Amino acid sequence: QSNIHGWSPGNYLRFDEEITALWSAKNTILVFTKNRRYRVNAGTTFADLQIRPMPTLQGCPNWRTLTEMRDAVVWQSNDGVAAWQLTPNISEENVQLVTERKYKFDGIARFAAAANDIYYLFYDDHAIQMDFKSGGTISRRSFNADLAVYEEELDRLLIRKGSNSYKVADTGDLIPFSYTSPRLKFADDVTTMRYRRFWFDADCNLTVIVFINGTEKYRGLSTGTARRQFFLPPGMTGEDLQLTITGTGTLRGFTVEYTVLSPRR
Repeated sequence: QSNIHGWSPGNYLRFDEEITALWSAKNTILVFTKNRRYRVNAGTTFADLQIRPMPTLQGCPNWRTLTEMRDAVVWQSNDGVAAWQLTPNISEENVQLVTERKYKFDGIARFAAAANDIYYLFYDDHAIQMDFKSGGTISRRSFNADLAVYEEELDRLLIRKGSNSYKVADTGDLIPFSYTSPRLKFADDVTTMRYRRFWFDADCNLTVIVFINGTEKYRGLSTGTARRQFFLPPGMTGEDLQLTITGTGTLRGFTVEYTVLSPRR
């Protein structure tokens, strides 16, 4: 019920072990103890609340390793890094031990941070990085921090030690960028060309501004798969071409298609 003061103190749920962490996900409260997990479905009355033990003994000894990434709950259990609903083939009740037979940890970490597709576990003098985008690649990093914060807009991880200021520890490939090409002239013996279309190789949406002879002539949005076409309207003619391209991600390159209209005499 919405009024927490209206809930009787005599209504409570009892667990076999001390609760170490709680997480709310998909109309469910996940209750962690050191060695187990339980689900408590949301409800409006006390009678609606029922304890449902979840299979596998992947508890959460330290609540500071519990976080959410890629629509999954991720934490460090006594056996390694565990995740609930990390991929579609994991059932609602099951948990995947994603580091099974991959890595032996130096005990339980002090805390964790999630940055985009990367999960970090921080120890006293290092951190363990798991890159889920690269198939769960595990590496040891020389980070020494008491706090870590992920800035989503700039796709970077900030860390802080003691009373020092935050510093950038890691950056990803989702940093906003703006690229302006030089004024491109594709042949010295040509005075006029008709520019027809571009091919962009990128992993993000692009805003494209087209300049011909130094004057803005067209702007538009390029979306789609990694390599995609971007058609220009009729009348895109001139001696040189310049592009300004902005996006959030990675632009690997572009190709221009043009037709020679009048060679220089």
